[in-house]
Amino acid sequence: MLHDYFENRVLISPVYHSGAQKHGHVYKEIFSIRKTYTEYMTYTAYANVWALPALVIPVGKDDNGMPMSVQLMSKNGNEEKLFKLGELIEKEWGGYQRCTLHDQ
Repeated sequence: MLHDYFENRVLISPVYHSGAQKHGHVYKEIFSIRKTYTEYMTYTAYANVWALPALVIPVGKDDNGMPMSVQLMSKNGNEEKLFKLGELIEKEWGGYQRCTLHDQ
């Protein structure tokens, strides 16, 4: 079903429900005894579970200055479409900007 659905499609989804979390936060949610991961499962999990190629493109920052990204996903064999769309999004939204906060 997924193979047919993604024949001429690329799915664009957020990576997470908010900007990037502090290191270890998502890991803590996944293994929480309260099972909080069921509320905020990362969208990247779908690509992993379905074994589909995906590409993550930074598109901005949240109010705390943390990066926010979108994920592009399609079927195996559509990688060229992912890269072309990723390139267009990157040009429009600025793409990756390396953090220089800790440079010496």
